[in-house]
Amino acid sequence: LNLSYNGWLRDQALPDPSVLPWISLARTYVAMKDYKNAKVAIDKAFAVYPDDPRTQADLAQINALLQSQTKK
Repeated sequence: LNLSYNGWLRDQALPDPSVLPWISLARTYVAMKDYKNAKVAIDKAFAVYPDDPRTQADLAQINALLQSQTKK
């Protein structure tokens, strides 16, 4: 059992493994509070794999973070 984030992400059943780097990059940008670049990365992931609930959740979270940032 690999409990690391990348191990968990890699072990998920995704039809197109090219989405993994975009998801990882988007989440890295969120951790850095760089929501504009996170949005670019998650949009790329969503374009490849729009039916994935995790990608949908990440997209919603990033959109909310972007919206809250612009209200300041």
